[in-house]
Amino acid sequence: MDFAVYVTGQGESWTYPDFRDAFVEAERLGFHAGWTMDNNVGSSVSTRERPVFDTWTVLPAIAEATSKIRLGPLVTPVGRRPFALFAKTTSIFDRISDGRLDLGIGAGDHADYFEPWGQPYPEGKVRVEQLREQIEVLKLMWSEDRADYEGKYVTLRGAINEPKPVQKPHPPIWIGLTRSRTRMPRLAARYADGINIYLPEPKDREMLEIFERCCEEIGRDPGEVRRSRNLIVAVTDRQIDLVEVIRSEANEGVGDFESMLPNITDYENPIIGPAEHCIEQIRLRGEGFDQVIVNSPGLDYEDRLYTTTPEGTRHAMRRFAEEVMPAFR
Repeated sequence: MDFAVYVTGQGESWTYPDFRDAFVEAERLGFHAGWTMDNNVGSSVSTRERPVFDTWTVLPAIAEATSKIRLGPLVTPVGRRPFALFAKTTSIFDRISDGRLDLGIGAGDHADYFEPWGQPYPEGKVRVEQLREQIEVLKLMWSEDRADYEGKYVTLRGAINEPKPVQKPHPPIWIGLTRSRTRMPRLAARYADGINIYLPEPKDREMLEIFERCCEEIGRDPGEVRRSRNLIVAVTDRQIDLVEVIRSEANEGVGDFESMLPNITDYENPIIGPAEHCIEQIRLRGEGFDQVIVNSPGLDYEDRLYTTTPEGTRHAMRRFAEEVMPAFR
């Protein structure tokens, strides 16, 4: 099992140097990969107005500041960028990073990330169909001298994409599996080099089983596909109830409890406590996964119970790397 960090860098307290330095620090600490979100606005209903960085603008700069850590979005949703242009963008990023792109893609998760920007957000079935075409276009333009493609949503006529990515046959495609229990697992079984599951127990195991059945239906060995999962993990000297912390923050006017709670209870089910507790829980919940992607809020840092400041994030990353990661080497 390897470990990755998930850093969003959203909010007034984050400058670009802070965002870059979080990934530089993650590389120094020995994390295998660094992921970030690809949203135009804040990641919950109560934080839409928070400043956020454009993923494909800052990732190349982060690649220039690092040399080993793998980098990518988790995830770039279909419809955010034109298919052929996205093939060009990812090709050049793989060149800039010297073959360190892990491409996380998905079908999108909320209309708020699209419609205010004048981008359509069709029903889920359509978005999955579009994602299939996007993947096929990416693979063609990453490999063919001239790409021809006739799809329902995009047509290519001798499309040229040079230079090609460094990685052969192409950069790994990681498909996010969160909501759909049929169409997305089937798509991933056919096209994914890796999958990312962002669900608490027991939904995470159920999704793995669905994915494996989809692989078996088409004769693919599910063991060919790398598996990652997201976990909120915070190493602290005492047990902390994150739900109560967020409630307290909301009472102080920091965020909205009702909109933030589902992120904690429905998806993340955080692991918080001393290193021994975190190690035990990661062994249990990381079983069957090749990569654990760690989102580490700064809990019990300085005089605050909860912080997502750059300093708090780096502090949390260091504690995880120094007190938890050695147990898995």
